Amino acid sequence: MTDRVLHSTTTPLLVLQPEDLEDDSVGTGFIRRIVVPLDGSTLSEQAVAPAVALARVTGAELVFTEVVRIPTYGIEMGGLGYVSAHYAEAFSTELQEEEGARYLATFVENAETAGLKAQAQVSTGNPSIQIVDEATAPGSVIVMATHGAGGIKRWMIGSVTDKAIRSAHRPVLVIPPQAA
Repeated sequence: MTDRVLHSTTTPLLVLQPEDLEDDSVGTGFIRRIVVPLDGSTLSEQAVAPAVALARVTGAELVFTEVVRIPTYGIEMGGLGYVSAHYAEAFSTELQEEEGARYLATFVENAETAGLKAQAQVSTGNPSIQIVDEATAPGSVIVMATHGAGGIKRWMIGSVTDKAIRSAHRPVLVIPPQAA
């Protein structure tokens, strides 16, 4: 049901897992850390304003994060690597990490200018895994945009948002694509 709502709404949707509802720490003061995954796209940046608004209301720290993908060659279907190999040793990701840090610095600076606590985090690897790892701290919430892909396209390439929702065991505020 959640999947259908996510792919048919233009309204931001807060997704909670059943264990979130049973967690005694959920309630006043629960949100202490807001993880905002960005990938350089205008779409991903649509999550920034709602995240900033949430941080302003809760006093939570913003963690702007970008994940540099490790080059992978092979076949990937349904988000699962098949006959794939990682060539991290052969390709340095240092340049992409530096570019990511510069990109995120602007968001951190804007948040701090607005009187909010913020930091940047650049990591390397699988985006959905890295985003979930970044949100493991108690009081974390993920605020992220989604492409809204459904059907065969999502099955073929997978969805970082879908994977984060299913595996984070943290609340995820999903910002659907906004009409221009």
